[in-house]
Amino acid sequence: MEGIDAYAQAARRTTAAGRSGPIALVVLDSPAFQVSELAALSAVASALIALPLGVRIEHQYKRPVMITADLARCVLLASIPVAMAFDRLTFTQLCVVGVLQTAASVAFDAASGAHLKALVLPEHRLRANSLFESTNWISVSAGPPVGGLLIGALGAAATMVVDALSFLGSAVGIRCIRQPESAPPARAATARLGRDIAAGWQYLLRHPGLRPLFFNALLFGGSVMMTSPLMAVLMLDDLGLAPWQYGLALGLPCLGGVLGSRLTPLLTR
Repeated sequence: MEGIDAYAQAARRTTAAGRSGPIALVVLDSPAFQVSELAALSAVASALIALPLGVRIEHQYKRPVMITADLARCVLLASIPVAMAFDRLTFTQLCVVGVLQTAASVAFDAASGAHLKALVLPEHRLRANSLFESTNWISVSAGPPVGGLLIGALGAAATMVVDALSFLGSAVGIRCIRQPESAPPARAATARLGRDIAAGWQYLLRHPGLRPLFFNALLFGGSVMMTSPLMAVLMLDDLGLAPWQYGLALGLPCLGGVLGSRLTPLLTR
């Protein structure tokens, strides 16, 4: 189920294309087709690797996976300002960073969801998930406006460095968790990757609660992914808005996610 969870989460969250798209426009002056291509590559990568990667992660210790994913995202994002410093940044590099960043994000989401279930007792999971979702939506709301302000004040390269360091801070925070991690479930000797993936899909599509949640995540995430590259081109290129204005336009609607995550426990009761 870790793969299914990661696939749903990746579908409703902006991927590395959300970071690389504005860089492609502002720094490389890429056309609209290339900005859309960045988003498409990240979406395809998410669809292809989420389930197989999730099945593998299910039988691994989760914290090392999460730390490795954070460090990988830190290095990948840091490679962009390094290339910019030597005037070597290319669209191909942005595509590679986008795909690998998506893979690391999928791995982190798959591991973190399972790890939360192991850390928190069942009666406290609703509140824990609500707090995590609130934190996520606050970061999604505040991230684009702050990023836009940093790009305007410090430049794109310095902003990417700050973004990379945020993942390093996440890895340090995970490393500081004091409660020992329980051993992962053992993989059956007769287990097969294809069979496990098929079983996961069957369980998801037959579950009365998970099925509508999954398709809702796909609908929401698909809408975001389809419009985000076009919005970046429209606002940054056609309308000539400043990066902070673009970030503000992306961040303000996400306040609805903050409100929804805070209301979830109340509505559930």
